[in-house]
Amino acid sequence: MDLPEQPLRFAAAAFDALSAHVAILDEEGRIVLENRMWQRFSCDNGGISTLGANYLHICERATGDDAASAYATARGIRQVLGGQTDFYELEYPCHSPTEERYFAVRITAFEQDGRKYALVAHENITRRKQAELEVRRLNQQLEQRVLERTEQLARSNRELTQLAQVASHDLQEPLRIIGSYSDLLWHRFGNQLPAKGSSYLQHIQHHTGRARSLVRALLDLSSISAPEKMQCVDLAEQWAAAWQGLPDETAAQIRVQVASLPAVQGDPEQLRLVLTQLLDNAVQFRASRPLHLRLLACDADSPHLVQIGLQDNGTGLPQGSSDEAFEMFKRLHVRGIAGQGTGLTICEKIVQFHGGEIWLEPNPAEGITVWMTLPRWQGAQEASGALLGENRAVS
Repeated sequence: MDLPEQPLRFAAAAFDALSAHVAILDEEGRIVLENRMWQRFSCDNGGISTLGANYLHICERATGDDAASAYATARGIRQVLGGQTDFYELEYPCHSPTEERYFAVRITAFEQDGRKYALVAHENITRRKQAELEVRRLNQQLEQRVLERTEQLARSNRELTQLAQVASHDLQEPLRIIGSYSDLLWHRFGNQLPAKGSSYLQHIQHHTGRARSLVRALLDLSSISAPEKMQCVDLAEQWAAAWQGLPDETAAQIRVQVASLPAVQGDPEQLRLVLTQLLDNAVQFRASRPLHLRLLACDADSPHLVQIGLQDNGTGLPQGSSDEAFEMFKRLHVRGIAGQGTGLTICEKIVQFHGGEIWLEPNPAEGITVWMTLPRWQGAQEASGALLGENRAVS
C-alpha cells in the first residue's frame, strides 16, 4: 500500500491516534510536541495546555500523593537525556477523585538535526494493574487459607497422635490382665475343660495376643515423627543391624545378595526400622521354596534422591492390592498368612518424612520388590551413573 503524498500530515495523524499520552521534550525538558491524548489528559486534570512548559519543572514541583512518582519520572528523563541510560520505565498510581487509575511511563531518546529529544509516553494500565492486584489479593487469601488449613491439620495430627498414644497405653493394662488370667486358667484348669471350653479359651488367648500386638504397633506408629536432624546414614550398616535381629535358624535358611549401598540423609533409627519391617515382611510372606532376597540400589529420577529396593521370591500379593498394602491395619491374606497391617504403614510414614516415596512392584516371575526413594547424602562424593554394584553374599 502506498503512503499518502503528504507524509508529515500522515505522521501527525498517526501520532494523534496513539492511545498513550505522548509528548516530546527538548534537552531542557520543554514540551515541544504533544499528541491529542496528552492534551486531553492535561485539560481533564488541570484545565491548561502544557505545550511549551518545562515538564521537568512540573514533575519536580509536584506535591501530594503523586510526588514520588513525579520525582522519579524527572530523574528518568534526565538520565535518558544525559545518556546514562537508553530507556526508562516506571509504573505508578495516578488516582483521581472518582476513579482508581494506574499508568506506566516509558522514556526514550532520539536525535534530530543535531539536537537531542526525549519521547515521554504515559500508558493507562489500569485494567492490567487491577487484574494483577486482584490476583495478588487472591494469592494472599489462598496462602492464608493454606497456612490456616496446615495449622489445623498439624493440630489434628497432634491430637490424633496423643489420642492414639493414650488409648494404646490405657488398653495395654486390661489386655495384659486378660492374657494373664487366660494363661492361668489354661495352666490350672485346662485339663478339666471340655473340648469346646478348651477351644474357646485358646481363641481368647490367640486374639488377646493379637490385640496386644496391634496396640504395640499403634504405639510404634504414633511415636514416629519427622526427623529433627538429618545426618549421614550408612544403609549397609543399618541393613546389617536389621539382619542381626533375625533368629539364627531363620537367617540360615535365607540367601541374600546386597548391592553397594549409597549413603543417604536421614534418621538412622527410623531407616533401620524401615529395613527391619521390610525384612520381617519378606520372611513372613515367604513361599514354600527357599527364600532369596536382593537388596538393590540405583539412581532415582531426581539427582537428589537414590532408589533402594528389596526384592524377594515370596508369595507376592493378591492382584490389584499394591496400594491397599500401605493402608493402616489393612491385612492382606496370602495363602493363609495374615499380617498385622502396620508394617508397610510405618515404612510409608518414615519414608515420606524423609521426602521420599515407597511403592510395590510385582516381579515378573515370583515375589515382589518394595522400592523406596531417599535423599542422597549431599556430602558424599559419588560417581554418576547407576549405583547398582557387585553383589556380596551375606550368610
